[in-house]
Amino acid sequence: EDGDLNFAIRDLVDIADLLRHFGDEPGFWEGLIGRAREHQLDRPLFYALRYARALLDTEVPDGVEREIAGSAPPAVVRALMDRAAPKLLLPGHPDRASDVRGMTALLFYMRAHWLRMPPWRLAAHLARKSVMQAVGAWMQWRENQADRSRLGDA
Repeated sequence: EDGDLNFAIRDLVDIADLLRHFGDEPGFWEGLIGRAREHQLDRPLFYALRYARALLDTEVPDGVEREIAGSAPPAVVRALMDRAAPKLLLPGHPDRASDVRGMTALLFYMRAHWLRMPPWRLAAHLARKSVMQAVGAWMQWRENQADRSRLGDA
């Protein structure tokens, strides 16, 4: 949920490997769900289990799926995530850039910030970022103008 998708598939593979490694130990699944709830990470656990199973064929006991289903988002959000997650987690085609993938990545990035910051802080953060980008672009433009002037004088 942190918005960094550069290593998302690696992270999911790591999660799937851990589930496979510890899944047969007594009390593992109950403890996993309990700890996730204790730290308010039951929704991320829902997604991790869902996509580890769907994309990496990881075994998740039926009882665990039923128990964690209570942490699922509303059906419409779940449907959107089910369409978006594979586009972001799996590598794109090397010869074709995907506008859909880029837009989906931007939406995930925005969602991560929305989840992390209250709206007023998010607005201030985005405003500050916009101003800094505008100032940076203006300074680059000034530098280019100065370079042109020097070249014209030479």
